[in-house]
Amino acid sequence: MPACLLLLSPAKGLLWANSRLLGLLNSKRVSDDGISIWQLFPKKDWQRIKEWLSADAHPQQEEIEVWFRGRNQVLLRRLPPAPGLDTKEAYLLSVEGIADVKATGELTERAFDEIQTGQEEQQRFLASVSHEIRNSAAVIAGIVRASQEGHLSHKELQHLQYTTDLLLHLTENLLYYSKIKENKFQLAQGLFNLQELLSSIAQVPLVFLQHSPVGFELRQDARLPVHCFGDKSAIYQILLNLLSNALKFTREGSIALAVNLAGKDKQGRVLIRFQVKDSGPGIPENEMDAIFGRFQQGKGFGPAKGHGLGLAISRQLAELMGGKITVESQAGQGSTFEVILPLEEAPAIPPLHEKGFSAQPDIFHCSSPARVLVLEDDPLSRSYLESFLQKEGVAYQSCANGQEALQALEANRFDLALLDLNTPLVNGYEVAINLRNSLGNPNCNIPLIALSGGHFSKEEPRLREAGISHFISKPYCTEQLRHLLWQQHLAKQQNAQMETFRFSPSFDHQELKTLYGDNYDQIQNMFEAFLRTVPKALDRMAEMLVQEDWPELAAQAHKARPSFSLVGWRQVANLAKKVEEECHNSKDKSRIKQYFLGFRRAADEAMCAVANENQRLISFCLNNTPHNYANPDRR
Repeated sequence: MPACLLLLSPAKGLLWANSRLLGLLNSKRVSDDGISIWQLFPKKDWQRIKEWLSADAHPQQEEIEVWFRGRNQVLLRRLPPAPGLDTKEAYLLSVEGIADVKATGELTERAFDEIQTGQEEQQRFLASVSHEIRNSAAVIAGIVRASQEGHLSHKELQHLQYTTDLLLHLTENLLYYSKIKENKFQLAQGLFNLQELLSSIAQVPLVFLQHSPVGFELRQDARLPVHCFGDKSAIYQILLNLLSNALKFTREGSIALAVNLAGKDKQGRVLIRFQVKDSGPGIPENEMDAIFGRFQQGKGFGPAKGHGLGLAISRQLAELMGGKITVESQAGQGSTFEVILPLEEAPAIPPLHEKGFSAQPDIFHCSSPARVLVLEDDPLSRSYLESFLQKEGVAYQSCANGQEALQALEANRFDLALLDLNTPLVNGYEVAINLRNSLGNPNCNIPLIALSGGHFSKEEPRLREAGISHFISKPYCTEQLRHLLWQQHLAKQQNAQMETFRFSPSFDHQELKTLYGDNYDQIQNMFEAFLRTVPKALDRMAEMLVQEDWPELAAQAHKARPSFSLVGWRQVANLAKKVEEECHNSKDKSRIKQYFLGFRRAADEAMCAVANENQRLISFCLNNTPHNYANPDRR
């Protein structure tokens, strides 16, 4: 019951009550003669109350438990007397429900315990992170000093690589944790090669275990799709966290990463099952749930290792992607962590070396060497970029702030620019906007590549607005830098020797430009993949319509959407979405048929347009081909 206030006289009973108490008594006011004490408390309690009230002016017992109106057990508490009130005649008291008081006390105590536990966990976490950073920094500093005295051995280089990878892994986990905790994390959906991702992640245990008795095996289902839509970085981080756990706690036996196709969900997405199995110490059953908590490690793991953040982040990332993560383990018998993620399968794209390019290009030693502007205010990052470009034989000019960069862009010609987005005086966004608006500047249309520690999905709107075409997330990856810079410079050389292909008005040329830049060969491959796969998908959808299999029709419509977007026909993808939604929501046969027929007419139009455009594009490339651009075997 809510707290009530009353003025109680042993002789006259209740003299005054606040509105809460009057409400309980079903009375609007207390009469001049008061309300009988027996209406409030049973006789058996009244004697106790009188003795309690007649105690010394400051009794040891400030409160007493009694029955109120014979129904509710309450806490009667003496309050300081009102000014001018004779405490021998009347007493100011409060009445509180015992259940409420106890519940409030328990909640307060529990909240305090949780806060204290959380603070202790965070202190342990900070100590653990500090320990890892300090150890890694000490290793790097030691190897750097050794390098100044002579050449580094292969083992020292591997140790350096492992240590820096450890720091990067820790940094990525901290960034993910921070974004998820503040509800700022957004999935960065994109097209990626699943086979390449698995090959890349497999290098981590292979390098780590090369001098260890522990073996590693990557097992892949032959039915796995090659290309998928999803957040490649988040998937990589989940697998890296799970493999890192296995590497830390497995001293003998083996570790395996098994990847299998687990069917499809209701939306037609493929379900990929990732399993990390190890022969480590295992986890006791009573600690299974605890290991997925923040800053937690199971005691069954033995000596504490790591920071206890990886599994919590992995679970959160999996759930954000619509998947789940589970664990099976017994103490002393190893562990199996399983992640099932829904991904959209993408049409197959021929690998790079099938397009007339070398799979490992001699990146900057082209007919015309690249000239690159570097805007980076951090001295270490700037030094890293300069060293990389120098090693690749690339001419560059470095700037520490945006004002210097603008001056350099006015004075010199460049092929492309690397722009740190957060620089003093003038930031990277402002440099890009200023350059794009300087129509008389010969550099106004060069490719601009953003450098940032942020997330692409968060930066994308501002990047588009500023005219920045590409994004590289810090910390920098050498292969990513090399491939992107080569791609941009080679495209510029090719485009300088050929006129621009003009797509038909029915195509969203801006969408194609965003997806592929001026890589016409890749667009041709996508057109041909579209023409191979979409007719079968449309026939399948027509069958589902006849059979009135609405869930499967919805799944097929969902699967078809990205195919149309990838060839510049997003309007048809939107019609497919309408079909999908109608199947899920209305189940009205006539409405579904109406939406499907509209979609099918537009899809047929798109297929004819793509077939014609593909022939135009092939002819254009053959007639305007610089050396080593088009594939001569293409039909």
